[in-house]
Amino acid sequence: PWPVFVTTADHPLLTRAMVSAFLAGAADCDVALAAVERHAMLARYPENKRTWLRFSDGAYSGANLFALATPRAVRALDLWSMAEQDRKKAFRLFWHFGPLLALRAITRTIGFAAAIRSAGRRNGFAARLVVLDDPEAAIDVDKVSDHEMAESILAARG
Repeated sequence: PWPVFVTTADHPLLTRAMVSAFLAGAADCDVALAAVERHAMLARYPENKRTWLRFSDGAYSGANLFALATPRAVRALDLWSMAEQDRKKAFRLFWHFGPLLALRAITRTIGFAAAIRSAGRRNGFAARLVVLDDPEAAIDVDKVSDHEMAESILAARG
C-alpha cells in the first residue's frame, strides 16, 4: 500500500498548496516529515504558542504531515510509537534516537534536517525533513486558543 500520506485530524488549515509543497520535498526517501521554522511562524502569528524543537539551524514546530513511501517506513512507525509519548520533552524525545544524536541535539551541534537523516540511517531507513514556508502548516487545534485562531484564519480566507 505504499506510498502513504498521513496527517492528523486536528489540522484544519491544511491546503492543497501545503500538501503539494510537502510531497514535492518528500521525494526519494522512505519517510518524510514536515515542520515550520520558528521565524516563519512569528513573522505572521507572533501570538501563536507552539512546541519548538531547537537545533543548530533554528527552532521548528512539527506540521503533522508525513510521507511513508516504502515498506521501510514501518521501522519509522515502530520508532515513533515509542518516542511520541515524549514529543513535548526534548531530551526524552531525542534519547529515543540514540545517545549521540540526543547529545548533539541537546547541545545544538546538529541541524534538524541532519538529525532526521541521522535518525533514519541509524534505524535502517532514509528520512527527510521538509521545511514548509507557510506557518499555517504548523497550526493545529490542540487548545481553545488554537481553535479560535484557526477560525479567524479560515474566516479571513473567505
